[in-house]
Amino acid sequence: MIKNMLKALCIAASLGILSTGLSADDIKLPASLSRETTYQIKQLDNSKTSLKNWTIVNDDVTGKPKRAFGTPVNFADFGMPSEGNVEQIARRFFELYGNDFGISTSDIRLVAKNYANNRWHVKFKQYYNDMEVMFSDISVTIFKNGNIMSANTEFYNDIDVPAQPKISYQTAINRASDKSTKAKIKDVILSKPLLKVMPYVVNKSLAYKLVYEHQYQTNELNEQFTSYVDANSGEVLWRFGNLMHAAKEVKVSGIIKDKYADAAKESKYFPNQKIRVDGNIYYTDKDGKLALNTESTDATAYLDGKYVQVYNVNESISQDNFSLSGSNVEFSWSDENSTLFERNLYYHTNVVHQYFKTIDPNQNFCDFPIEVSLMSGTGSPNAMSGGEQIYFINIDNTSAELAGSGSVLYHEYGHSMNRFHYAASGSNVGMINTACNEALADITSCAILNDSQVGKSVFTSDRNRFIRDVNNDNKYPDDVESDPHYTGQILAGALWDFYKLTDMETLNRVSHFAKYETPDDANDGNSFAEWFLACIVADDDDGDLSNGTPHLQELVTAFDKHNIGISLISGKAFYHKPVGLYTNGNGSYDVNFSFATGTNYEFLKSLVQVEKAEVVWSHWGSQEFHTVDATINPDGTYSAKIPEQQNGSILKYHVNLTLSSSDDVIQYSSEESFEGGDLLFVGYKTFFEDDFESEKGWVIGEDEDDATQGIWEREIPQEVLFQRYQFQPGEDHSENGEYCLVTDKYGEDDMAFLYSYADGRTTVTSPRIDLSKAFRPVLEYYHWTMIANFSNSSHQVGSDFYVSNDDGLTWTKIDELNKDMMSWSKRYVDIKKYISDFTNQMRFKVVADGYTQSGGELVLLEVLVDDLKIMDLDPDVSVASNQEIGMKLFPNPVSDNLSVISDTMIEAIEITDIFGNTVYTASNLSSDNMLWDLSDINGNKVASGTYFIRITDADGVKVNKIIVQ
Repeated sequence: MIKNMLKALCIAASLGILSTGLSADDIKLPASLSRETTYQIKQLDNSKTSLKNWTIVNDDVTGKPKRAFGTPVNFADFGMPSEGNVEQIARRFFELYGNDFGISTSDIRLVAKNYANNRWHVKFKQYYNDMEVMFSDISVTIFKNGNIMSANTEFYNDIDVPAQPKISYQTAINRASDKSTKAKIKDVILSKPLLKVMPYVVNKSLAYKLVYEHQYQTNELNEQFTSYVDANSGEVLWRFGNLMHAAKEVKVSGIIKDKYADAAKESKYFPNQKIRVDGNIYYTDKDGKLALNTESTDATAYLDGKYVQVYNVNESISQDNFSLSGSNVEFSWSDENSTLFERNLYYHTNVVHQYFKTIDPNQNFCDFPIEVSLMSGTGSPNAMSGGEQIYFINIDNTSAELAGSGSVLYHEYGHSMNRFHYAASGSNVGMINTACNEALADITSCAILNDSQVGKSVFTSDRNRFIRDVNNDNKYPDDVESDPHYTGQILAGALWDFYKLTDMETLNRVSHFAKYETPDDANDGNSFAEWFLACIVADDDDGDLSNGTPHLQELVTAFDKHNIGISLISGKAFYHKPVGLYTNGNGSYDVNFSFATGTNYEFLKSLVQVEKAEVVWSHWGSQEFHTVDATINPDGTYSAKIPEQQNGSILKYHVNLTLSSSDDVIQYSSEESFEGGDLLFVGYKTFFEDDFESEKGWVIGEDEDDATQGIWEREIPQEVLFQRYQFQPGEDHSENGEYCLVTDKYGEDDMAFLYSYADGRTTVTSPRIDLSKAFRPVLEYYHWTMIANFSNSSHQVGSDFYVSNDDGLTWTKIDELNKDMMSWSKRYVDIKKYISDFTNQMRFKVVADGYTQSGGELVLLEVLVDDLKIMDLDPDVSVASNQEIGMKLFPNPVSDNLSVISDTMIEAIEITDIFGNTVYTASNLSSDNMLWDLSDINGNKVASGTYFIRITDADGVKVNKIIVQ
């Protein structure tokens, strides 16, 4: 056992009560930094393969097929699948169809074959020059009747790396230590170093590195890490923490707390308990009983058993002697021979062990005594799993009784089971996605207790408080955070919703047996997608996914509620080109889109069908929504028409799809969407734009600036990665460009970024822009914002957009960027919401407000801006005149009373603001004139600004513009 562990430490798979759960030394792969999944479904070309009606899930960045599903394949000449022939069956499949996935069978080696849930899971790994290729996953799922219904196909067929490293292992780890943010690591090697090939996604392209896999423990902070070090340069490419935060009848029992830490103590029999008699070892049965045929009168009991060893704060296992006198002997663990925490941990470890054995009796991953340790200390209480060890630290701090009941122990044991399970399937580092690891650990606790709240009642100051609740509405990617405990609530929430739609037995079976599919990925979105697909495979009961699975509808409903189901894996199955700028408002506006059309999405079609498609639109800023049904065209695409709107209108719209497999409605918008929808500008054109490929007169700096580094410039960004942060992308946003505004590009030195972030205020100001005839101008731009808070500082950094209508004498803030957005993201700003007087002396500026580091605080800011536009109503298509629409308004502009005269009898009048909100209505008028006193529907005078009046008469609707002063 690892002794003297973890006195003050944030662990990647700890419970995460009072910390982020990330070690300061963690380094993420570049691919994991993006919030966007790269999974895309596509169909195999039936003209080029004999594997008919199979669909693959492809990685859109690497171009590699990841998983495949389709009509079952059966090699009847092998007979029924068994342990003796499943490898041959799997190899036959890849020999026949490997070319469809770019797989060379001579380069794969068997790593595991497991039988569970009526199917065989046969796993291979790719090897290159006798070295394992990381992330490779070549496997098939073979149903008990011989049907092959799914395959993992992650094989890298374009590797080109040297056969031998340029530097030695010792040199590599020395350089890795030098690059650590900690003091130099004094490594205690935990396993033999391995030379491997790492596929490396950076800047949306795939490369390969020869790496040393280095598992070590630091003497200084007692932490365990897995590190992947470039065997040619010594660069640390990836690093993460491994510690994831019963003749003579004897009856053995103990006084424990069962479900909750504030529950009354009760006596429970202790199963699988170690008893020593005359030098012989015996164990109690599942009911805490032991039958002995002995003449001895003395025995010793230990808080040690077949499946757990509990180490107390003295790093020893509690024991007690008792008498065997009499025919029926009862021994009890109590406060006289042990602590409540020791007893709880022993009892509840046996509970969670039995939980997994009940679900999957044939697995033996956890059939050994796991070490559970209590550690003294007054720091923040926490608990963590290191696989074969579980730790409860700082138990002297009584603010939280983490070992006071079963919930926290179940969570940590769930982490251990995840590691054991994946290791048995060929992964020696276990599940790599920490968010999914946390989700499955939470589900372990919640399933055993049938309670959605993890750690309920462990906080002594408030017994109603809990750590997390999996009964949530968290969604991807909105609720993705750097803390994996929080991000994991997305998947945990989906699994809990699946339970609510089915039952606990179904949740346990599907969530457990899905692990045999080894769903995993460094990218959270990709990993969530794999879990959705793995649960579908685990739910199948006949080896044929094309006919659905018993709980397909419930899985789709549950996962789609959290945006990690059909909406996630469908990817580019939904396609829409935004309507954009309409030169005039005559007629309706066509919204055309497609979803899983043609033969490219057979697997997706086998899961769902579109029951109903509609376009939902509103005036931008309004909460009044309108719905237009979409019709399906002969080619499988969809069309809808948004009705004609007044020139100058700005509409926001999205597509709603109701799927036959679920009652839920999934919302879609284009890849260019903004805050969940696309914008349509009626009668607008672009008045100013700058892609920053040439100099257009932006001015850097103003008197208030105090930054000494990270100052704005127009330059080509340079990709720089550090730990889990991507400080800059490797390219600008413009499709055919290079340049953008950036708060200082980086130099050649790896650590130059430490001197390039904005350490104070820096400003860049636009040239003068003439908007003197503007109607409702809108600003459009793209940004990249990185905020790295390394010290949990409360100091806020970010950037703000400002506008001036007096050549920069006064400024009004119109937008702010104060959240991480480490991908190019689109923004719109309705400028008229902030100022109403537009002149020929308009300027815009961006102020990046960084932080001068002091007192050990380290908060870094990086901002990039590109493709800026200002759009407004085209003067050539302005609102119709009085004569054209048969309506007279006077005076206009108006400040008191407005007279309205129509050529025909007025039936009804509606007056709206520029956002489409109704401010005044009148009906049943039967007159050709009326007087409006500028009061709204509540009797209050309307504010100054632009309004639209709509008159309904026998000819239809007439619209005109009103200016209220």
